[in-house]
Amino acid sequence: MLIDKAGNWQEQDRRAIGQTLMMTLFKSLFVAGEVHGDPHPGNIFYSHDESGQPQVTLLDYGCTISVTESRRMALLKLIVGCRERNRIKPLDCFAALGFDSKKLALISGSLPALCQSLFRPFLINHAFNPDQWRLGQSFNDLLGDYRWWFRSAGPSDLFLLMRAFQGLIQQLQQLDVNLAWWPMLQQAVGRN
Repeated sequence: MLIDKAGNWQEQDRRAIGQTLMMTLFKSLFVAGEVHGDPHPGNIFYSHDESGQPQVTLLDYGCTISVTESRRMALLKLIVGCRERNRIKPLDCFAALGFDSKKLALISGSLPALCQSLFRPFLINHAFNPDQWRLGQSFNDLLGDYRWWFRSAGPSDLFLLMRAFQGLIQQLQQLDVNLAWWPMLQQAVGRN
């Protein structure tokens, strides 16, 4: 069954589905380094097993993205650095993710605030409501027309990774489930 039917399930089952989707993304990205790049609603089926537990089945692995360990660590460093507000150098982390550092140098002063907005779901310990995340507006407010400069500085394969996160957010919204991202990330990758 598709998301529109699963969205009518009991909250406990919808929450279990959301947790499975989030944990799958976090583990596939940060542990395995291989992410499903096309997680639209038609590529995910929902059901219950014989004991009544919700199940998630991902389909169509024709579009995946491989993420090297160095890129995964750069992304984790950005998230943790933003969360702990330590003095990381976002420009260096973005460069390690494959961004063009020369392009980003022009907006480097805005990168710390941009990271706070970009990684907002990871910066809180409680359930995050994606309906309140105005990422596009934040980008526009921080960068204005330079938002296109930021986007053009990124590697093309990173857009597939962004699609994976966008797919997760859309699924959580359709399920009407808010989850705590940071504790789930810690569970996926370990607390250290």
